[in-house]
Amino acid sequence: MDQIPTLLANGKSLLYGARVFRALYRTVAYTYELHGLKLCCEFPLPELARREIANMHPADVVVSTGTVRTMTSGARTAVPYLSLDGDAAVFTFEETGCYLVRGGNSVIVDSRPDADPGLLRLHIFASVMGMICHQRGLLVLHASAVAHHGSAVAFTGPPGAGKSTLAAHCVAAGGQFVADDVLVLSFTPEGDVLAHPGMPNVKLWHDALTRLGHNSEGLRPDWLRAHKFHLPTDEVKTPIPLAALYVLEIDSDAGDGDYVPLKGTAAAKLLIANTYRVEYLDAARRRETHFQDCIRLASAIDVASLKREAAAVRLPTTAARILGDLRQKSARALA
Repeated sequence: MDQIPTLLANGKSLLYGARVFRALYRTVAYTYELHGLKLCCEFPLPELARREIANMHPADVVVSTGTVRTMTSGARTAVPYLSLDGDAAVFTFEETGCYLVRGGNSVIVDSRPDADPGLLRLHIFASVMGMICHQRGLLVLHASAVAHHGSAVAFTGPPGAGKSTLAAHCVAAGGQFVADDVLVLSFTPEGDVLAHPGMPNVKLWHDALTRLGHNSEGLRPDWLRAHKFHLPTDEVKTPIPLAALYVLEIDSDAGDGDYVPLKGTAAAKLLIANTYRVEYLDAARRRETHFQDCIRLASAIDVASLKREAAAVRLPTTAARILGDLRQKSARALA
């Protein structure tokens, strides 16, 4: 039995199928914190080992194993692997099986006998948790974020814009890691915006690791991109106020950074465009309210376009400037 968590942690191991794990772990619960939610899972999630907590209170989300009936007449969506069964969303992935997600608090995993445990969990962290957050009415952006002096700043933009790399350089410059790639936000009753800690690693290409003085040896490679690695970082443990968001663009003439404030509709449109799994909104019955939340977010924080050169040599200076600006915003908020 002691060997099994090690096998689960090895995303490439096929020694045991997921159904074998199901039988062995049916009576065991593992509890973690992710995106501000208490997640109770029937099987271990080694990627969240640093977020494991005592199971002392009711869970926000319960992940269990069971049978998900084959969809024959359920409502199809524009997403090929997503269908609807009443108020539930059903994900069907050929490699791993089916995941039924209901009410923002329940997940049933019906895995294939030969499903790779690492890929099985990857779908939970990505598609499933994305749907959970949308169903719960949380605002989910395709963004990375760091904190400094009691406030957070987020980076969004198209793939390749450097969200993770810039976040990692901000951490190297003295910031604390909040989230990478998936940023979950909520509003307080007073209208402030909170950024919730995401997965506890930042994903970096090998050359970015090297520039930051790290070695890929011993780091977990990304499932989909073998030359990208998950780097554990100094992270915040609790929700933190979000002060600013930068929409990144690559511009060969931008030097260390060209900042242009964005307001109103222009800012809201970019937030909508950079929503995480925006194609899930209809299935979660969240499209209209999500758009309203993006407008609300655009008026609650500073949103700006940040054009920067792709040259890595510029990153330390850009990161230092971002943290300096965030430090000033935090000081003004406390004044």
